[in-house]
Amino acid sequence: MQKHQKHSKQSQAVERAKQLLMKRRGMTEPEAHRYLQQQAMDRRMPKAEVALSILRDYRS
Repeated sequence: MQKHQKHSKQSQAVERAKQLLMKRRGMTEPEAHRYLQQQAMDRRMPKAEVALSILRDYRS
């Protein structure tokens, strides 16, 4: 996968996760963004991986 395509897919995952957090947890966009950032720092994972994890958790 090309670098641009990978970045685009990661950005889409982050955006979908933010939308899900906003809908399911009643967060604002800045709150959802900060939540993803904080989780990424706490878990020592890239933000895109945290986003994918959130998307998987809510699909289950």
